[in-house]
Amino acid sequence: MASEKNKDKKSVAGAGVLLWQTSNAWQRFLRNRLKSIDLTYVQFLLLQEIKRLQDIKVSPTQIVLARTAGTDVMMTSKVIRSLVKDKLVARKSKSGDSRAFTLQLTAEGRKKAGIAGAVYAAAESEFFSRLVSKPHKFILNLQALNNEETTEDGE
Repeated sequence: MASEKNKDKKSVAGAGVLLWQTSNAWQRFLRNRLKSIDLTYVQFLLLQEIKRLQDIKVSPTQIVLARTAGTDVMMTSKVIRSLVKDKLVARKSKSGDSRAFTLQLTAEGRKKAGIAGAVYAAAESEFFSRLVSKPHKFILNLQALNNEETTEDGE
């Protein structure tokens, strides 16, 4: 029966379908791991991006955060509201503009981001350990597909 299921998958699986299925499998896998620390995938992503930006001395606005994280501005706003409510992120008024706020991790948010980073690293290691060979080539190929401009170096 398992071979019939695999046979069915192979019959429709071009590169695009396989990429979509793999992306969905990865998101399910990570969602299950993040559930143990009460974070959604997008909450995790935004916490990590705020942490990264703070580490390089940038206090992002929601628009900057959405742009650098690659998320939708409206969704980012909604998720940030939930992170503020959970006391993981604080909004600080930006001088000169009463409508603009910069985002900062709270002490609890920084702690949670650290724990989440470890959960993510373990999940990524476990999930991608199934790659048949040369995981670094896989990552390079995904980066090439994700970039609008491609390079001519052949690797």
